[in-house]
Amino acid sequence: RRSRVITSCHACRTDRTKCDRIHPVCGRCARRGGTCHWAGSALKSASATKTSHHQQPHQRDFGVAHSQPLDEDIRPGYLALQGGGRSRYVHNNFWANVGHKGVELDELLSTVSIFPFPNCCCSLAPSEQFCAPAAADSQNVGNASSQDVKIPSPEPGIRCNRKYSLSQLLDALPPQEICNELYQKFLDNIHPITPLLHIPTFQSQYIRFWHWFQSWDRRKIPNGLLAETPSFLPLLFAVLFAGSIAASTDIPGEDPEVRSFSAISTSLYRSHSQALSLVSFPQSPTIYSLIAYLIAQNLLIREESLSSCSFLSVALRIAQAMGLNRDGTYFKLDLIQAEIRRRVWWHIIHTDIMTCFPSGLPPLMVIDDQYDTQMISELKDEYIGGPADGTINQEEMQHSTQVDIRYVVAVGRYRITNLMRKILRRQFSVLPMSGKDIMTLKEAVDEQSTETGMRIEQIAAMKLNSGGPSRHDQRNNASSSILGRCPDTSIAKVFQTWSQKLLRLLTHKSYCMLYQPLLKGVYGGLNSRLRKDALCHCHAYVETFLDMSTGPEFHPFYWLYPGTYQPLQATAILLDDVLKSPFSEEAQHSRMLVEKLFSLVGPHGIGLSNGRNSNRDLSPAGKEVWEMLRRLRRRAWKKAGIDPDMAWLDD
Repeated sequence: RRSRVITSCHACRTDRTKCDRIHPVCGRCARRGGTCHWAGSALKSASATKTSHHQQPHQRDFGVAHSQPLDEDIRPGYLALQGGGRSRYVHNNFWANVGHKGVELDELLSTVSIFPFPNCCCSLAPSEQFCAPAAADSQNVGNASSQDVKIPSPEPGIRCNRKYSLSQLLDALPPQEICNELYQKFLDNIHPITPLLHIPTFQSQYIRFWHWFQSWDRRKIPNGLLAETPSFLPLLFAVLFAGSIAASTDIPGEDPEVRSFSAISTSLYRSHSQALSLVSFPQSPTIYSLIAYLIAQNLLIREESLSSCSFLSVALRIAQAMGLNRDGTYFKLDLIQAEIRRRVWWHIIHTDIMTCFPSGLPPLMVIDDQYDTQMISELKDEYIGGPADGTINQEEMQHSTQVDIRYVVAVGRYRITNLMRKILRRQFSVLPMSGKDIMTLKEAVDEQSTETGMRIEQIAAMKLNSGGPSRHDQRNNASSSILGRCPDTSIAKVFQTWSQKLLRLLTHKSYCMLYQPLLKGVYGGLNSRLRKDALCHCHAYVETFLDMSTGPEFHPFYWLYPGTYQPLQATAILLDDVLKSPFSEEAQHSRMLVEKLFSLVGPHGIGLSNGRNSNRDLSPAGKEVWEMLRRLRRRAWKKAGIDPDMAWLDD
């Protein structure tokens, strides 16, 4: 009998779970805090020693025994944890080798800004401040209770051009009752689609903030939460701003409350931007200030605008500098903190891919081996870091009541994103695609489509909590008094239906992006199978989009449009096909779907049905894109002998 090489650790082998094979401690054992044993270490050491005698002389001159693994402190690089939630990561190729135990490196990283903008100083104290010298210690930000926050500047003694005091920002806060309503809107409408926060942690800080705010003395430097975590302030404004966007799209357009919510949104966004400057973002970012930046910008980006790409490049560079591209288990971080970092990283990767298609630019993160951040967990927030974290295998996960539907959907989106990155990476390659490449990608898309179908079935079968309070709610009775009401279970049921359509939408989108470059070549003939498959998925994509953006039951998620899910690609494919083949058997159905799409396009962007209009107007570039498609429609309709000035819609 042939002996098999054992690559899993003893604990994973005993439990019959998949091992990520990370030495010296695998990810699962690190999460559980157990000891990780490797049975094959002696065999590997012996074989490595044997092969080392056959190496070239210059490979042995370093004095490193090839039979021994590298020092585990060298492998993942160095992560410096600083005050106020800041972190800086440097790779082991250079900076991480400075200093034996990281003391000198900590001192260096505390004075180096990621984005060293000069003449930018904002004070937490009401009085005026001067910029600090460049050698100022950034730890002052996390110790605001003892002295004023100062931001390093290359030119000491120059008065700052922008000054935002804490009292000015807090004066812009709406009343607590309105803030509670906006926060609830964020939980119901925004967080399920943009799951960046660990809600129990943020909610406890939200309660602490309002307790502090009621007894705050304006003449003194703040203490408590804002002294411990200054970046909570921009995150609070970002959450409230997102809630105001959701609230304004949740009310009929003629309602006078829309105007008031729009005014609140403008004020909150301005305060959010000022609060980010107050905590030195992006010079010295924290995980909270980065999340605040992502939440606000995610509500403003237009997928057809190049500004969305610049926003993502800033976010990605900050994430890399903070070490989000390396999994937190390497650095023995708290499990909740490690999970938040994963959520931020995968959100950036997903948004990057979703903005690549219309901009025509390659993904920012092209190479897979530049990060090893694990996929986010599907467990509910209250179980992160608990006994169940890391002990439930994939089969048990599908039927466990500890799984959160929001994170099941997010994992599905991110896995499709990984596939899209693979397709884009091959399409942007300078080497021409071969038939073998096309078939390989087609098989990958088909496999992902099957996996997504199983995930959709899992979502449809999940039982939502419509009864008593959860374990977390029972531990935090104060939260109910702060928010005033329990989460809306009806919105949870709507999200359960809406999220299934979203995953189908992304599946059809992956087929569209695979087929589009091939339709103009030899594969795109009138009777080709590829053309028929492409049109089938484009039809399904547009039909799903129309259902999601016009169904009255889905109005809590209208804020997402136009955003990064515009049907630009599918519309262009359908119009191009109708122009080339105006009398094909698919042409009539294509024209009908295109007409329905253009019926949603108003003078200021994409409107929605039943009198509910999105406040997210298209950018000038976006309006020009739809105007170009409108001109293409006129040409196609004229070629088919149809009056382009008429709206040809069915009943």
